[in-house]
Amino acid sequence: MEPHVKRDKVDHWSGMGVSVSVMKHDQEKISDDDKNIFDWCREGSLKKVAALLPDETPLDDENRTLLHWACDRGHIEIVRHLIELGHDVNCQDYDKSTPLHYASSCDHPDIIRLLLLNNADASLADEDGEMPIHCSASDSIRKIFGNFTKDKI
Repeated sequence: MEPHVKRDKVDHWSGMGVSVSVMKHDQEKISDDDKNIFDWCREGSLKKVAALLPDETPLDDENRTLLHWACDRGHIEIVRHLIELGHDVNCQDYDKSTPLHYASSCDHPDIIRLLLLNNADASLADEDGEMPIHCSASDSIRKIFGNFTKDKI
């Protein structure tokens, strides 16, 4: 598994928006035979994720779910599929980040809307006390949160 890269508050406020997996383009190539469900999710293969999905929600070594990864990488079809199957939109990884933190941090507005429409809790803070709205420097992302959460934040 890739090491978890902690989001840097300075980068967010400078407008650079750091993805959870900043090394995503520097990954070693893995043969299809050696890929696991997380590899397929990172690549955006809904067909492979759906075929390999176990009954219980798989977790990586940082307590991230497939939903965390799909939100990080911007794979809205996988996000939609996982939500339809009942995956927890408010699940938290080892540092208490939710899929909404990841989508916000990576500036994926359509995924943010989808999560919020499916009852993602925008008031959940990570271990640093940051809510998902704080993970993006984008005014358009903040506006999305404002439209959905006027009374909660």
